[in-house]
Order: sequence, then C-alpha cells, then structure tokens
Amino acid sequence: MRFQTRLPLVCVTAFLFSASSAIAATAWQKHLAPIGNRPAEPAPWLRTLVHMHSVHSHDACDKKPEKNGNPNERCLEDFRKALCEEHVDLVFLTEHRDALAFIPFAEAIPVREQDRLLVEGGAVVGTEHTCSDGHRVTLFTGSENSLMAVGLTRHPDPLPGKDLEATYNDRSPEAAQKFREAGALVAINHAEDPDNSLELLRAIRPEMIEAYNLHANLVQDIEPKRRYGSALKSVLEALSFITSPLLEPDLIFHAFFKENPVALEKWGQLATEMDVTGVAGTDAHQNAMPFKMWDGDRVDSYRRSVRWFSNWVKAPESPTRPVALEALRRGKSMVVFETLGSPLGFEFTAESSRGSVAMGDRIEWRSLAGSPLTIRASLPLVRHSPVTLRLLKASSTGWDLVAESHEKALEHVVTSPGAYRAELWMKPTHLKRHLLGKGYLIKPMPWVYSNPIYVRM
Repeated sequence: MRFQTRLPLVCVTAFLFSASSAIAATAWQKHLAPIGNRPAEPAPWLRTLVHMHSVHSHDACDKKPEKNGNPNERCLEDFRKALCEEHVDLVFLTEHRDALAFIPFAEAIPVREQDRLLVEGGAVVGTEHTCSDGHRVTLFTGSENSLMAVGLTRHPDPLPGKDLEATYNDRSPEAAQKFREAGALVAINHAEDPDNSLELLRAIRPEMIEAYNLHANLVQDIEPKRRYGSALKSVLEALSFITSPLLEPDLIFHAFFKENPVALEKWGQLATEMDVTGVAGTDAHQNAMPFKMWDGDRVDSYRRSVRWFSNWVKAPESPTRPVALEALRRGKSMVVFETLGSPLGFEFTAESSRGSVAMGDRIEWRSLAGSPLTIRASLPLVRHSPVTLRLLKASSTGWDLVAESHEKALEHVVTSPGAYRAELWMKPTHLKRHLLGKGYLIKPMPWVYSNPIYVRM
C-alpha cells in the first residue's frame, strides 16, 4: 500500500523535473544579444532605432514627461535601461514640437553625468552612454511632427512668417530644406497618412520613408476601411496575452502585427524615381498600455517595444553623426523583426563583370554593356523555421515580385534597370512552445526588409 502511494508521487516529481528542465532549455530570450559582428569587419551591423520619443516629447511617459518642472527621471531610466538591455547601438530620437521648440536644442539630448558628449563645431549634438556590461549606446536627436528630421544639429531657421513651433510642424519642401540646412535627413513618418500624398512626397524628395511604424500598426491606421473591427480584434488578442501565463508576453507583437501596404506602396513608387531608404519607426512613448503582464513589464514598456524590431545599419562602431546619417542615406540598412530571431549572415549583393555592389549601392545599366548582372540574397546562418527569400522590383504600383526561393539562397539575373530589394519571410514554427493555444499566429510574416540595390539608366 505504501509502495502504491509513493509511485505516483515519484512519477509526478520526475515529470515536473523534466517539464521544468524542458522549459528552462527552451526559455524565451527576453533580452537581445549583441549582434555579434566579426571583429575584422570595417563596417559592422549596428542595431539602430529611428523615430523614438523620450522625456522631451509632451505625450511620452503616460503624458507626464516632466515632474515639478524636471524630466521624469524614472521614465528616462526605463528608456536608458531598455537600450542597454536590448544592446541597441544607435538611437535617433525624434521629439515632438510642443516640447522641442521651447527649449534650447542641447537640452533635448538626454545627457546624464556619466555620458560622453558628442560635439560638432563646438555644439553638443549627441551623447554616448556606456552600459554596466560595457555596451555603448550612441544617441542623436531630431524631431517628428508633420515631417521627421533625423539627426539635427540645431533648431531649424523659422520659415518666413512662421515661428519655430510652426516650422517644426510644416509639411512642405521649404520646411524639409530648413531641416536639411540644420544637419538632418528628412524622413516621411506615417507614410500611410493621406496627407502624405505621392505628389507631395515627390516634391519633398525625402532621404527616408517609414516602411513600417509601430504606432500606425497599433491604431490600425493601415486599414482605414476595417479600422474599428481590426482594432477590437487586436485588443481582445492583447487581453489574452496579458492574462495567460502560457503565452510569452513579448510575442504580443504577433497578435497585432500587420504589414503597412500603403507605406510599402509609396516607398516602391518613390524608388522608381529616386534613391530612398526604407526604415521601421519604433515610435515608442511608453504611454499607451500601462498594464503589467506576468513577466513584470508593462505592455508598452520601452524594453518590450525595443525588443520587437529595429533597423540594422552598416556603419563603424560608435559612429559620428555624419557617418551614421550617410549610412542611412545610402540605404546601408535593413528592417529586422527580431521576435523571429537575429538574421546573422544575411547579405544582399549584385555581381557583374565590373565587380560587386551591395545593398544601398547604385550601378549604371549602360555601364554593363550587355554583361549579365546577377542579384544574390543569402540565407541567415541560424534559423529554426521555414524561410522564404523574395526579390522585388519597384514599380508604379509599389513592389512587384520578381523571384522567390524556399530554403536556399536566391540568385536572379536582372534583365532591366530598376530598384531591387530583398525580403526574408518566415513561418515561425519554433515559437509554438511560446504561443500555446495560438497556433493560428504561426503564419508567414516578414523577417527582413532589405533596402534596394539601384540599377539606373
């Protein structure tokens, strides 16, 4: 009798030990590791955030960016800690005009005592923060209003007849020029906004455009005809992640993620006429969903928002502001959705008898003199789920699919000039253990958007 009562106890104990070991072995990687570039690389990948808000945006930090006239230090610490925990290398802050236009420009850079100041022409333009593990984060500032000015060195000169706040909020080629004169690249934020018409964008000739924006995704602006129904569905999905310990909280991103077809279409249309870099806008404010999930983080924490995706930029470590902006301007970057993993080893190149070019480069069609140009996209070194490589060409309707490859590198001989970019798509079957009961979320989704290789006449 004693033996009969002990046996189930032994079995249960063994089962629990095995289960806990299995869970430990397959635990979600809460924090991103450094990208892990090879030391010999002259220009490694830098994990980069474009379109970020700190305590110098009026609606950040649950709309309380200040306390008693001073920066909200607790919120700022959340922001800085997130950058360190997720091993972000480079940040381009983009603050709103309501706060930015009324303070000296240097005060918009969240500098703390331990930071190293970055100076150009005697003016502070950024800061470098060293994390407790030795990782270094470089930050520059800018603005996000009707247009986005990335990497400003000073306030722009006001437009004729307008004050500084109105200039920051102006959506015109003239305002764009003022931002450029103040050192910035001009980006189209919220490309899905109907006010960002293709005609206006052609006149502005932006250096960058948001191919994806987190805030637009959350409020379902990307599907105006189905906005309210989609938003309700996303809210219900989010609630299930908040309440269930069987679901990995960070993967709440998969419950509401959708591509932004309007932004992608405008990017392709512009790319038929000009070189323009596609970026993902994090647009984090830590002000939308303060509810805590079972991992202790709030739904919209800076840490979680940073964990979901970023832009990988090819630039020297701890780059100067001009060097970092030049890498972005030239399209030496790609959008990476890192809830699927880090795509180490992915490359996008083109080769001809004249040599090799890489993502963001430009080659003259006439210079090929009839010799073939072969575009190649390689698979990442580490992957756990089915991956598809896609090659797309910019067109008057957005991006046309040119070639596709499953489970192997892609090669394609180009037969006409144009702007060509690659995408990696994944069906994340390796995430099943973290999405128990949510099998319908295990579906193909974009992993990487490369920037184009331009084959121009």
